[in-house]
Amino acid sequence: MEKINIICVDDQPEVLDSVLRDLRPLNSCFRLEGVESASECRELLEEFDQDGELTGLIISDHVMPGGSGVELLGGIAKDDRFAGTRKILLTGQATRTLSRPSMTHTLTTIWKSPGIPPFSLRPPANC
Repeated sequence: MEKINIICVDDQPEVLDSVLRDLRPLNSCFRLEGVESASECRELLEEFDQDGELTGLIISDHVMPGGSGVELLGGIAKDDRFAGTRKILLTGQATRTLSRPSMTHTLTTIWKSPGIPPFSLRPPANC
């Protein structure tokens, strides 16, 4: 079985490394990729799509230079090729703006940073 891709996006290398480290238990089933900008994420997503690879999840920082995580994930949500891709916004700045119906429709969930929520990450049993 081919691994499904998870892309993590954060312009701060130490935060990106921390998120990828927290997701490491999922390595047996998923391919973890880290990028530092929205444009890098879009490029990688296009590359995966052209290669026929699936991207199951994108975890993006909220505030980044050159484009916010909200803009990135919102744009991806509008692309039918990625209709099944889950989207998580990682933010330390949860505001009322993020609770608008248009945003909650776009995002799978919002995680307060720093780090992954306090639950155990384990790969699926059938992996």
